Amino acid sequence: MRDYRYLLSSLDKVLDYCLNFITAYLTYLLTKFLYPNEFRIGNTRAIFIISVLSLITVFLYNYHNVYLPMRTRSPLFFVSRIFLVNVEVGSILIVLLVLLRDRISAYVSWLVMTFLISSLLLIAKKIAMISLLRTLRTKKHNIKHILLVTDSQEMADAYMEEILNNPHFGYNVIGYVGNLNVIGLPHLGTTGDLDRILKEYQPDEVV
Repeated sequence: MRDYRYLLSSLDKVLDYCLNFITAYLTYLLTKFLYPNEFRIGNTRAIFIISVLSLITVFLYNYHNVYLPMRTRSPLFFVSRIFLVNVEVGSILIVLLVLLRDRISAYVSWLVMTFLISSLLLIAKKIAMISLLRTLRTKKHNIKHILLVTDSQEMADAYMEEILNNPHFGYNVIGYVGNLNVIGLPHLGTTGDLDRILKEYQPDEVV
């Protein structure tokens, strides 16, 4: 399961880098066509700048938790962070342009087009991934097996209610470990048996 999550996160980062790079390069070509006299960045330099900016942007996505597991978080969580990073990077670049160059309209146009289009593409991709994973989990694929450790009937009921009301989370509670009786869940042993139970059942998570 850990290998699967690592692979999905790595794929997410590679796709984001590619989308940022392709978008920036296409808007570079468009800006060069629209502002032939003002926009004077050579192709080689543009590719280098775009490569570095795409790498920095993906690093900031990672820093702002864009690549956290998509199991229980809402799409709005990721949408807000993608916008946050793009606004941060775009604002810093525009400030640098104001300080370093005289005629910046073409360069600002390039940045605005790039970050606007890339934001829309990245958000659409993220929502599509979340929707696909939720559909798979609802159909009992990509399930995580949970071991519950509790002596509280109230807490166990609240947790199970959350799981049953959200099948797209993809959680399956295999049972509980505790010293007191909890109705509605298989009793796998006491806390003193926890080491044995972990080796025997090998749950994906312990709650």
